[in-house]
Amino acid sequence: HAILKRKHVFDSCGLAHKIVTLNYNANYLKNLNIHHIRADSFLNLYDDYQYLIFAALRSNTLEDYLSHIAGEVTLEKNNANTDVKVYINGNYLFYIHFFSNGNISYINYFDKARKKFKRALYTESGYLSKEIYLEKNQVKSCLYYNQQGIVVLEEHYTQDNQLSYLSLKESDGSSCFFQDRDQWI
Repeated sequence: HAILKRKHVFDSCGLAHKIVTLNYNANYLKNLNIHHIRADSFLNLYDDYQYLIFAALRSNTLEDYLSHIAGEVTLEKNNANTDVKVYINGNYLFYIHFFSNGNISYINYFDKARKKFKRALYTESGYLSKEIYLEKNQVKSCLYYNQQGIVVLEEHYTQDNQLSYLSLKESDGSSCFFQDRDQWI
């Protein structure tokens, strides 16, 4: 709220400003639109590498996703058709949640024992943004993607859920390693 109040003061005085955020949020665009914040006055650390917040809308529906899957697909709808369990050849493999525009919000992946081992998060505009890999319901690593589906940032965690290191993938193919977010920022 303080940031928005400062923005309104700067706007009323005609002062140039830029809102800078350091946290991950795959769907900033909705909030930016609500508060009339333009792309040229907003910078997010994650999006500086991902370029997803202001990406053009594309289709990422259940039908789009299922078109790449082989085998006998069975769907079980939940929660007033906003969630779907996906069975392939009788095996429960995916739990998919959707945005109101029909695009996929996230997909939970399950192994044969029905243990969740991965969650893929998408933007409302249809892009894969982040994959979270789990082991015994603990986050082990997170991969962040750009518009082309290329990993631009990796986070790896210890057994006690502490960030072990960050790996930032540069456009020239090299990587920079950081022991914590403070070093990265």
